[in-house]
Amino acid sequence: MRYRTPKPGELVMQWSKKENDIVYHNELPAPGAGRRLLHYYCGARPEYDVIARQFNDVPSLFDALDKLGYDITTLRLSIQKKQEPAPSPKS
Repeated sequence: MRYRTPKPGELVMQWSKKENDIVYHNELPAPGAGRRLLHYYCGARPEYDVIARQFNDVPSLFDALDKLGYDITTLRLSIQKKQEPAPSPKS
């Protein structure tokens, strides 16, 4: 699957055949905060066990969907930024 260039203000997450993995992209040179947020909440996140003083692997959203029988290679998420409200005319 090819992915298109995101529209201004759009953040996209989808499977890449080339990378053989999930990719996150938005219009450049936009900051990567949105990409990092998606990866943090959807990708693998280690969890720190304070008592055992070690990191435990927590299944990612992708792992959980795969375990339920979903085809991750069909995954695509696209979200637009909120539109700024137009300034109201002064009376």
